[in-house]
Amino acid sequence: MRQTRVVPVSLEVPKTEELPPEADRFEYNLDNVCEAVDRAARWNPDFVVFPEAMLRRWCTADQKEECAQPIPGPATDRVGELAAAHDTYVWLPMPECDGERRYNALALLGPDGSVVGTYRKLRPTVGEIEGGTSPGTSLPTWETPFGRVAGLVCFDLKYPELGVELARQGVDLLFFSTHLQGRALMAHWAREHGLHVVKAHQSTAEVVRPTGETVARNAGEWAGQEPLESLDAGGEARYAFAELNADWGVFGRTPANRQAVEALQADGRAVVYHDFSDDETFALESRERDATVADVVDEYGLERYRDWLDRTGRAAVDAGGTSLDLTGRSRRVAPDGDGD
Repeated sequence: MRQTRVVPVSLEVPKTEELPPEADRFEYNLDNVCEAVDRAARWNPDFVVFPEAMLRRWCTADQKEECAQPIPGPATDRVGELAAAHDTYVWLPMPECDGERRYNALALLGPDGSVVGTYRKLRPTVGEIEGGTSPGTSLPTWETPFGRVAGLVCFDLKYPELGVELARQGVDLLFFSTHLQGRALMAHWAREHGLHVVKAHQSTAEVVRPTGETVARNAGEWAGQEPLESLDAGGEARYAFAELNADWGVFGRTPANRQAVEALQADGRAVVYHDFSDDETFALESRERDATVADVVDEYGLERYRDWLDRTGRAAVDAGGTSLDLTGRSRRVAPDGDGD
């Protein structure tokens, strides 16, 4: 069992033409982010996340170039101080410059204020690329006291191979910083890969658990209350709060796995079974203080869903089937492993 508290922030700021002429667009956006971090602290979160490219919101083309900063840099230093003050991780979406290259980046700041790591959007849109944004080249994940975490940005969610890779890396919590709502995709990824998905969008803050259910959205909205909160810095924020158990695993409904589940249930283990029989899968959620799902997997010999799919895929290829690479191009693979 791994309890964690998450607060996605839906933050919007006025357009540039609505600001005083002397206002610095980047600093204005940063002021709003910093105030929202302070206000999110009321929930004592372990993680806070903001919408895509928040620090360059409403920047003109010229301003976007000026707004790009290195990571670490002045913006991460300032937000890192708040992360340390509130003992929380903060995902900061920002334009990053690295030499001549520009990235749509998501910096993860730790509870000590340092930069834990940076994710660079792997699948920027054609418009972004034509505007000078370079795609990232890796899909990093990070181990934290609350589970393994990763970040994705907007259009990344359209590419299922990224979800597959996150599942292979054992990610528990996915933080989704976006201009895309993507609710159906979020629910699918959550259930297919056993992820909690924490989304920050300009109009929606939302949390989906591995059953595909939304467990939090725009605090107050479901109760018929006004979810918007005006910030002293000039923006408007919505928040969602969820306390999650990040200790889940997804498994195929194989005969061996079903027998293992029967055994652990007979042993009275505090492990909750979530049935997804329509997909031929199920999830296990450990509520034991001294045993994680990983411990249960080892003890009862369970095979995780992704391992089952990979094993099945290899068997099909070995039998003369077709292998697909990540771009969708296919080739015939002979039983000896050589393409024909």
